[in-house]
Amino acid sequence: MSRCLRCGSLLTEENWHPSRRRTYYKICKSCYNKEATKTPEQQKVYRDKHPEKRQFWNRKQKLKNKIEVLSHYANPLKCAMCGETDIIVLSIDHINGGGRKHMAEVGSGDSFRYWLKRNNYPEGYQVLCMNCQLRKLNKHLYSILPEVVDMNNYNQKGDENGI
Repeated sequence: MSRCLRCGSLLTEENWHPSRRRTYYKICKSCYNKEATKTPEQQKVYRDKHPEKRQFWNRKQKLKNKIEVLSHYANPLKCAMCGETDIIVLSIDHINGGGRKHMAEVGSGDSFRYWLKRNNYPEGYQVLCMNCQLRKLNKHLYSILPEVVDMNNYNQKGDENGI
């Protein structure tokens, strides 16, 4: 049997709050009701006293949102160009460009992902890793790279070509 994390009472079907039964957060109805009736001032005092709990929750929610958005645009979750699967380096790319202008309007990072979610995941986006994003951004530089740098010796010829 489980016990309430707040008061330690034995949790049964009668005293276990229904919305908390499917989670690891085990709390009885009376403790839940006490928590739910806190005033906004009391809630602020608690948040100010325990900022690490709020930060942990925020990070968890942001990661959950990132995975949800990336999973919508790439299933399985990987870079469309190179196949990278590390969630930390994966991001959303505007397929037809214009990302810088669009991000200036709606925000970047979490704000952009929440915008995608609120707008029912519009078309025109793909999942790329940050390396492939950079490659795409500097595509013209990569086309002249073999002429500028001899990859076998790594002998830079940039000065001769005026680059």
